[in-house]
Amino acid sequence: MTEYKMVAGLVDENGAPLQQGDFKVSRYDVGTYQVQFNTPFSRLPAVTCTIYGHPWAGFQMSVHAVEIRPEGFVVITSDPNRPQDFGFSFVAAAPV
Repeated sequence: MTEYKMVAGLVDENGAPLQQGDFKVSRYDVGTYQVQFNTPFSRLPAVTCTIYGHPWAGFQMSVHAVEIRPEGFVVITSDPNRPQDFGFSFVAAAPV
């Protein structure tokens, strides 16, 4: 059976983690966040993100994981027209 390393997080709209984990986050532009793993993966992880916040947000907001690397990835949250600050959750996993 394949073993996996996993890092999961919950982040508010300001880029502050709402739970501690093996990562840090910095907001560097409107709706744009850098997630950095404290311990990089040994290979490229699969990353899934979801919007976190008010129930209506799931209908109006979107979230994308881009620039995925073993050391981290960039998250962009947006409304239908442009990037907007919003909370998100993520899971990153890869075989060890």
